[in-house]
Amino acid sequence: PVSRAAMSFSDLPQIQYVEPVHEIVNIESGAPVFIGNISQTGASDRPFDDPNLPAQWHYHNDGSLANSIEGADIDLYKAWKISAGRPEVIISVVDGGIDYDHEDLAGVVGNLAELNGEVGKDNNGNGFKNDYYGWNFIDYTNVIQADNHGTHVAGTIGAINNNGKGVCGIAGGDGVNPGVRLV
Repeated sequence: PVSRAAMSFSDLPQIQYVEPVHEIVNIESGAPVFIGNISQTGASDRPFDDPNLPAQWHYHNDGSLANSIEGADIDLYKAWKISAGRPEVIISVVDGGIDYDHEDLAGVVGNLAELNGEVGKDNNGNGFKNDYYGWNFIDYTNVIQADNHGTHVAGTIGAINNNGKGVCGIAGGDGVNPGVRLV
């Protein structure tokens, strides 16, 4: 049970505070309450043309969906007016491997110094040879196995924005200027 897990974690010296995350349910029906918006927002209100952006209610929630709460989001549409990511920023996703051929990630995943460098050489001086798409610290190799969760996390961060495909990344560029790079 969650209460036993919380108690076990709170006994660890590295943990200062433990709080369970409770599912929000309708008191009358017992059905889960969705705090989000699979969007009634018009396409003209969206900053990018990615077809699944409306399902990313955590970016922008206007409260139009039944039981959703307006503003229960990260207010990303406003933030994108300031910056939508920059290619000189390189983000390492420490998770399962990223599918670097994914339609919304192809071209933004990879270590350019290694991809464009000499095979067998540490072209960027980070201590790892041929770390084209990052480094597998489990097997201590440059072989990255694509993983659904790692790819999902990478997409949330840097999926290419305004490409008419999939979802938007928080720092996926603005369709003219590229966003962050991922490894």
